[in-house]
Amino acid sequence: MSVEDTFSYIEGNDVFAPIILAEFDFDPTPVRVFSGLGDLTWSGKTFTGLGNLGEISNPQDGNDLRANTQAYRLNGIPSEYLGIVLTENYQGRRSRLWLGVLDENGQLAGDPYLISDGRMDTATIEDNGDTGSITIQAETILIDLDRPRERRYTHEDQQDLYPGDMFLEKVTATQNKEIIWK
Repeated sequence: MSVEDTFSYIEGNDVFAPIILAEFDFDPTPVRVFSGLGDLTWSGKTFTGLGNLGEISNPQDGNDLRANTQAYRLNGIPSEYLGIVLTENYQGRRSRLWLGVLDENGQLAGDPYLISDGRMDTATIEDNGDTGSITIQAETILIDLDRPRERRYTHEDQQDLYPGDMFLEKVTATQNKEIIWK
């Protein structure tokens, strides 16, 4: 469902509230929050309402193919989530952001629209006792295109990818051999 479909779905209603949903794939406990109050269940997942979700810098917009980074600042995070960020290996795990709309009954009007899908890079924490804030830097998946790939065409490298494949076994033996073509 597109953003236009979501808004046309609620066009007949006078009251609606836009919300932001965020999901950070920490293991074993994903962090799911949204910019509202209480709990919200969508697609079999429960999102915890934080009220004022925080800030999002450099959100990805448009349909152009561009590699960029974003920063999510989540305010009012319960202390147990802060512990997850401190103890988990989160780098390279998914982070997603959706735009949704609540109707006058506080229910989702249609499916939220995916704004950003990336991978977490770094996180900083500010702890205020019972709650705190987390700033998570995330990169879009396209950032991988900017990273160099190291691939060697050797027998050992081929064995790592395809165990038992003997295609490159004789390459090193033949590279300095004189071959006479008739």
